[in-house]
Amino acid sequence: MKELKEISSNYAMERSNDLFSQVVAKAYADGYRQGYKDREDEIPVDLRDRKIEFVDLGLPSGTMWSADFEKDGNDIAYVPYEKAQKHEIPTSEQCAELFGNCKFMKKDNLFYCIGPNGNYVTFALLGYKELDNEQATYTVASLFWICNDNEKNNNTARLLDMRGITKDTYKEFTGNKIPIRLVRKK
Repeated sequence: MKELKEISSNYAMERSNDLFSQVVAKAYADGYRQGYKDREDEIPVDLRDRKIEFVDLGLPSGTMWSADFEKDGNDIAYVPYEKAQKHEIPTSEQCAELFGNCKFMKKDNLFYCIGPNGNYVTFALLGYKELDNEQATYTVASLFWICNDNEKNNNTARLLDMRGITKDTYKEFTGNKIPIRLVRKK
């Protein structure tokens, strides 16, 4: 009889370990999926599908700039400021750092922004779209939204081709639709 008790006890222990392991594994998988979904909802840009390329320009802060403007399918995405600020757009300080530390040259309707380490990104001549107009108003400038975080209340960066290259920021009507560039830290 003692053998049967030992056998049944061992059997119960094994079965409960298996059952406990299954419960813990399921809880782990459910938690992982829920955490992934929660994080996915927080990510302002889907980095997995569009494979956004960031370029290290060798800036002192370690800020990397996206290689291109954000796209909507194959087209440049034009968005009002309210939508732009949900993305990781540059701050006015990051924009000033870019303008101050990089060399700019214009060739073939592109501004080349060459970082201290020799890497570069390009900025196309893009305009803006007015609030109720889906047709872009083109200019001799490359515009992109920046965070509205300074005392001057500027929220647009501009690379302008007016007898040379002018780099500045200015206040833009937040309902107009302007392209965006993304930034991230190394």
